[in-house]
Amino acid sequence: MSADGIATSLRALAGRRPVFHSEANFQHALAWQLQLDHPEAQIRLETRPLSGKPVFLDLILMLGSKRFAVELKYLVTTLEADIGGERFILRKQSAHDVRRYDVVKDLCRLEELVRAGGNIVAGTVGWAERAGAGTTSKRTEVLALTRRYQLRWTDYSSLGGAAGRFRRSSWTSAIDTVTALIAGRRDGG
Repeated sequence: MSADGIATSLRALAGRRPVFHSEANFQHALAWQLQLDHPEAQIRLETRPLSGKPVFLDLILMLGSKRFAVELKYLVTTLEADIGGERFILRKQSAHDVRRYDVVKDLCRLEELVRAGGNIVAGTVGWAERAGAGTTSKRTEVLALTRRYQLRWTDYSSLGGAAGRFRRSSWTSAIDTVTALIAGRRDGG
């Protein structure tokens, strides 16, 4: 299996679950789909892989000697929809700069894990001097990536209408073990 196997599972999941109630709902559904696709795999959610360090990992998939670390983000805008008799009410997350910071923080966490064992994302992420205290609260550290990441957006699903387009991105880098960051996102990208 490779990172392409995770993308294959995401495509299968999109066919069954085009939308989620929350990031936790997305995380659980992806873990379930990965287990269906790879019954011999060991899958764990919300692990602390580094002893004594506050590094939490959304999902880890262990298959033979390979390990795949996955961090998820589910960025949404306002949407109310009924899918297969299930009601979804999503609220808009308007703080794009804060969410972008959180995505890069996840990448830094993945890099720390690896060190212990179309667009390019590299360098540092911090705040402009004009950023307000509400924006930077609990996000004061300048984040420094040690690798360059290729970011590719692809469609995940479409419920129709402007608010119903879901996209996903995979962030990959040539590192010791294949690491994928999957970010569910609602908009053009």
